[in-house]
Amino acid sequence: MCWEPSALAFWIVATAWVSVSEVLTASGGWRRMRETGRPRSYYGMRCAHLGVAVTIIGITVVTGYQTDRDLGMQVGDTVDVAGYTFSFRGVTQVRGPNYLAARAAIDVFSQGRRLEPLRSEKRVYDVSRNVMTETAIDAGLFRDLYVSLGEPLGDGAWRVRIQYKPFGSVPGRGTQSRSTSYPFTAGRCSRTGFPAPAAS
Repeated sequence: MCWEPSALAFWIVATAWVSVSEVLTASGGWRRMRETGRPRSYYGMRCAHLGVAVTIIGITVVTGYQTDRDLGMQVGDTVDVAGYTFSFRGVTQVRGPNYLAARAAIDVFSQGRRLEPLRSEKRVYDVSRNVMTETAIDAGLFRDLYVSLGEPLGDGAWRVRIQYKPFGSVPGRGTQSRSTSYPFTAGRCSRTGFPAPAAS
């Protein structure tokens, strides 16, 4: 795990906390802080900074602690990845509205408890003949599981990629935090006469 991004995230959080603490001390508390007329853009800026820190921490944790396995599997094969057991049940052909797909069914177990099965597809579209892989995702609060079906290896075996990503949704939470700062900064710009930033 790389510590430089974590140090940067800690520095962003620390400076935001120091800034808010200084304003609280000078104004005499949250109620007086509101009465002093602190612009809303100030809160939006701090919210955006915290969002950046959360994104950095999330990316660092995911990159440093994720587990990735790429292997060939036949019906009945199992593999353990980051404490989860993946059992390959096989591949069936399914017809979609405009494609033909090979669909893999994989059972997932955690400490003997069966989780929701994952189904990944490799699709061939009728008109364009493009081949696309639909990754199966089991998103959790503290981890995300990914299963992707690869190419057939013969004799009923298929290439399968399994990924475990801890706190995989944290970078997205940081992006949401930065997005919440927009109404504060936009409102401030409209009051001061400056044009509000265009929504992306």
